[in-house]
Amino acid sequence: AILILAPLLPEASSARLAEALYTRLSDDVQPSIRCAMEWTLILLLLRHPPIWDAFWCRFEQIRSHRVSIMCSLLSVAVHLCRSQPDPAKQAECLKKTLVRILPWVQAQYNTVRLYAQATVEAVWNCCLDTGVCDAVEGRSLAEACIKFINTNEECIRHKSKLSKDFFFASLDPFQDYSLETIYFTLPMLNHLCADEWLSVDVFKRHWPVTLPHNVTMSHGQRHPAVRLTNTRDHQDRVSAKLDSLFVEESLWDDAGAENGKESSAPGDIQKKIVHVETLLPAFHEQQCYRQWQEEFRLGAPSRHRHLVLVTTLLEKPPNLGGLCRTCEIFGVSRLVVASLRILDDKYFQALSVTAEKWLPIEEVRMPDLASYLEYMRYHEGYTIVGAEQTAYSKCLSKYDFPQRTVLLLGNEREGIPVELIQVLDECVEIPQLGVIRSLNVHVSGAILIWEYTKQHMQSDG
Repeated sequence: AILILAPLLPEASSARLAEALYTRLSDDVQPSIRCAMEWTLILLLLRHPPIWDAFWCRFEQIRSHRVSIMCSLLSVAVHLCRSQPDPAKQAECLKKTLVRILPWVQAQYNTVRLYAQATVEAVWNCCLDTGVCDAVEGRSLAEACIKFINTNEECIRHKSKLSKDFFFASLDPFQDYSLETIYFTLPMLNHLCADEWLSVDVFKRHWPVTLPHNVTMSHGQRHPAVRLTNTRDHQDRVSAKLDSLFVEESLWDDAGAENGKESSAPGDIQKKIVHVETLLPAFHEQQCYRQWQEEFRLGAPSRHRHLVLVTTLLEKPPNLGGLCRTCEIFGVSRLVVASLRILDDKYFQALSVTAEKWLPIEEVRMPDLASYLEYMRYHEGYTIVGAEQTAYSKCLSKYDFPQRTVLLLGNEREGIPVELIQVLDECVEIPQLGVIRSLNVHVSGAILIWEYTKQHMQSDG
């Protein structure tokens, strides 16, 4: 949907969207999603030249970010050079691109290095076609690099593989801008399961009008509107791509047969939903977070169940970050920590993956913990349950969690201290079959949260 709507955004919104995409491309995302995000960036940059400066800055800042974004930037740069309709702007783009990508042909990471080599060759071919080679800074270095790429057997082999990547090598961001490409061709070429492919017949039943091939924007620039079907040229290029795919698949099938393995069609696949708020935090994050915090402050009911997880005794940020993520996923109503400063810890954030922005979190320090538990029991009507092995602890498989439960987790080394055990209503332990008598507190917490969730999902049903 973002790829379809992106050309309609004004410049300010396009700049914010581009920044959100840069951030998201730094993470590990599925190839089909990455292609859509890169394509969106290409359309935004071609429509709004003023936001190019931020794009070039990414090449300078990339040393302090994850290198996974570099392959995406290289792919976007190639399409910008190929697709810029204005000759003067194309020449400027070629000069800026080449000088920025040349250092990456010796990158530490193999994937980035190979992408950079292919990008250098593609950009240099554009320079030759447009006649700007003489004006390019680092021409001699570029020529030497191209010579090496075209004579080194390893480079030739990897370049041949990348040349079969339809998005990198063949996609025309304007001519291929259609619902058929977005919802059928790219999912198919990215090896998504067949039930993810949407043929044009699905859209024909609900397509009221045929859009023109381009629309005129407010500043007079013409930009392509999304079409229903592809051009004949696109179909020919996809057919060529599919021929190579079938050859590769047949080779794999032959290899499997030689090894005595039966080839089989793809079965179940990994399928995760990425919320739009995660993709576009600049648009929704602050508003949604303020709404959550206001609901929490006023005690308003929310979609969460009445489970409060207390982690005041925990010390390690990765455990707290993982539990925060688990709480958000399973709808825990509140997470209690010893200090809210933990939310800024990089090890916490590495495990929480932004869950702290969507979950009410409260600070209760160790000296106040006993009185907090007493307050929750007598004033809020909660049952206080501790995750601990004691003389009278109950087996989790036989325990029914009350609807309003406060779950207290113990310290990583010492567990729950004896003075707090006396405050608890119940102690619950997880049945174990092995020799080692303790689980990691993050794992224990996740098991207990899931058991609570499962019980109350069944009772709600």
